[in-house]
Amino acid sequence: MEPSGGSLKIDGIDTSTLGLHDLRRRLSVIPQNPFLFSGTLRENLDPTGVRREGGKEGGREGNGRI
Repeated sequence: MEPSGGSLKIDGIDTSTLGLHDLRRRLSVIPQNPFLFSGTLRENLDPTGVRREGGKEGGREGNGRI
């Protein structure tokens, strides 16, 4: 379904310029209501395992961003 008007920008990037695969791969939804996840926090924030820094050092080098 294509939008009939308006735009959605994230960090100044119009999401309609991104492919659906890239958009879904780069976004994570973090609900505001409490929810219990199975697995670790890393597994839930990076379910495809794309980002695998090595322990504490990797987190420091990437400023803790996943």
